[in-house]
Amino acid sequence: EMIRMIDKDGDGQVGFDEFYTMVRGHKPPASLSVLENKSAPIFGNKSIPNLAAVPPPPTGPEIIEARNVKRKALDEFSRDNNLKPESIKRAYRRFMASDKNKSGVINYTEFCVILQVEPSQQCENLFQLYDYDDTGMIDARELLVGLANFTGAGKDDKLKFSFMVYDEEGNGVITKGELIQILKANHLATLEAEVARKAVTIMSQADRKGDGIITFDEFVIVSKKFPNILFPAQQRRPQV
Repeated sequence: EMIRMIDKDGDGQVGFDEFYTMVRGHKPPASLSVLENKSAPIFGNKSIPNLAAVPPPPTGPEIIEARNVKRKALDEFSRDNNLKPESIKRAYRRFMASDKNKSGVINYTEFCVILQVEPSQQCENLFQLYDYDDTGMIDARELLVGLANFTGAGKDDKLKFSFMVYDEEGNGVITKGELIQILKANHLATLEAEVARKAVTIMSQADRKGDGIITFDEFVIVSKKFPNILFPAQQRRPQV
């Protein structure tokens, strides 16, 4: 209950700023914020980045409610359609085979086809949760990575799947922009701004060469160093 009170952005984690604000009643001064503490080594000789230039993530009950609605819809859809980890991988392969123009988006009919489900109100409701601009098109990768969290897949399986989905060139690396998309999908966020700071933190720890990309091995190391930053706790049904 206390975590829910402190967790303003609904990501299931409590940051220093959130904790300080609860205890003191106001945000911490810049000199105390761990986000600007350059002397705290976290990953080898790396340190926590200065995030002053990155706007704070949007917070509030509407953000938490949107994530909870999406979480419930994904969980129920996965359960009612008996989705397994392999079901999502097959759906991804069907999407890749049909995405001839490499747009990355699907309409409602394609949604039903790649997931092999009959059109229903439940399907429409889930589709609409990802149709943020009411265009009748949604990001297929975001949907599938989000669904993978509700299939009983293990952490290693989800790591490999999410990395593969966004490694569009198949060259074993992802960019910061692709990392943001992974975080957006896993945190069930609506806006990239909700996870932008997480992406900056991860890149600062994982991008050892400073070339703006991270490899799968670096991705795995970050997942072990920060177990909840890539895959926040979701309500997952047991795999049978």
